[in-house]
Order: sequence, then C-alpha cells, then structure tokens
Amino acid sequence: MLLCLCYEKIEEDRRLKKAVEATNKRNLEALNLKIEIDFQGHKDDLQRLEQELSRLKVSAQTTELPERDAARMPHDFDRLEDSSEKDVSGDMECLICMKNEVSIVFLPCAHQVLRANYNDNYMKKGIVICPCCRVPIEQRIWVSGATL
Repeated sequence: MLLCLCYEKIEEDRRLKKAVEATNKRNLEALNLKIEIDFQGHKDDLQRLEQELSRLKVSAQTTELPERDAARMPHDFDRLEDSSEKDVSGDMECLICMKNEVSIVFLPCAHQVLRANYNDNYMKKGIVICPCCRVPIEQRIWVSGATL
C-alpha cells in the first residue's frame, strides 16, 4: 500500500513537471516570437530612417544657396529688422484715437493699447477686460515714454 502511494505521488509529480515544462516552453516560444517581431520592426524603422536621411542629403545638396544669394542674406536681414521696427512703432498708437502714443499697460495680458485719459474713461465705464484679448484686467500700469 505504501509502495502504491509513493508510485502515485511520483506519477503526479511527473505530470505536474510536464505541465510546467509545457507552459514554460509555450512562454519561451511566445517571447521568442515577440523578440523576432520587435527586431524586424526595428530593422524596418532603421531602413526607413536611412532612406529618409539619404533623401534629405540629396535634397540639401540640390537646394544649396548660390554664392550671390548667400552674400545678400545679411543685407536682407537688416532690411527685415528695419521694417519690423516700423511695425512696432505703428503698434504703439492708441486703440481709440489711433493718433497718440499709448501709456497704459494692462496686466496680466501686458497689452499696451490705450492712453492714460482713455484709460480713465474706460475705468469710469466699469470696463474691466482688455479690449484686445478680453482677459480680465487685474492691474493697470502707467508707462512714461512708452516706446519699446
């Protein structure tokens, strides 16, 4: 009887061992498959990036600036800076009268769009939002010589 129980225990252990080995084998196969798929994906990505790099190199070679255009670039940048300075001074006109220079900065939006006397009227009317962005005005700052 004892021998029979031992034999049954051994058989049960063998079955359990085979089941564990089968599970481990399936898990290993699944991991290997995932590794192969990931590796192939990385190879495809690498190939695509190498092709893109080659295409960009060819594109860069064909779009190089001629010498005369490269020499003109600093002059063009200076001209752009001059025009942007004119735009800034134009932006400093009062939003209401479009003539005088603005002198009030609204916070938190930092818009500078009104003269002081128009700001007073604006406050008396109870208007508490910026006319540019509609953000509630928390503070108004008077700026003397308000040029940027």
